[in-house]
Amino acid sequence: LSIEEQQIKKWEKWIWEDINVAKFGPLDKDARYYESRVLDSQGNSDEAIVILRSLVSSYPSDVSLSLDLGLLYLRERDIVAAEKVFRALVERVPGVADAHWNLAVIYEDRGQIDRAVEQLEILSLLVPEDIRVQERLQQITLDNLEE
Repeated sequence: LSIEEQQIKKWEKWIWEDINVAKFGPLDKDARYYESRVLDSQGNSDEAIVILRSLVSSYPSDVSLSLDLGLLYLRERDIVAAEKVFRALVERVPGVADAHWNLAVIYEDRGQIDRAVEQLEILSLLVPEDIRVQERLQQITLDNLEE
């Protein structure tokens, strides 16, 4: 970036920070979450991750923040970090179906079939009406038997 473009980016950041502080207060969760979404949509996923990690640390009971952080890690192909986020989430809040599903996908992709099946079995108890869970559990079991 040219010097002028760098200066414009700095000004935009300062203006954004001033708006956040004036409108929402310096520590408002919703404003910080919105900022992370904007940064992510602008291709600044590293900065979005920093904000989401901070929010998850400050608000560990907010399931949606952890899910968003885990999904962002998955999208950025940081599978280890995504797994840590989803595992921490199911330890804090065991009934989060989306976290169990994502863990099952991670484990299956790694070839850790027993762990994937374990997550799918938990899911089948959480959402017995979801036919996709039953189908995936049957398929992964059949695939494993054929090998």
